[in-house]
Amino acid sequence: EAGIAIPDEQEDEVEKFREFLDTITPEDFERDS
Repeated sequence: EAGIAIPDEQEDEVEKFREFLDTITPEDFERDS
């Protein structure tokens, strides 16, 4: 336990964000530079 209380709604947002991160790769960022 991290000792930090996270509201359920925020947990859902974090989960979506992590799933989004899983769909992108460092190459996606390198292409833009």
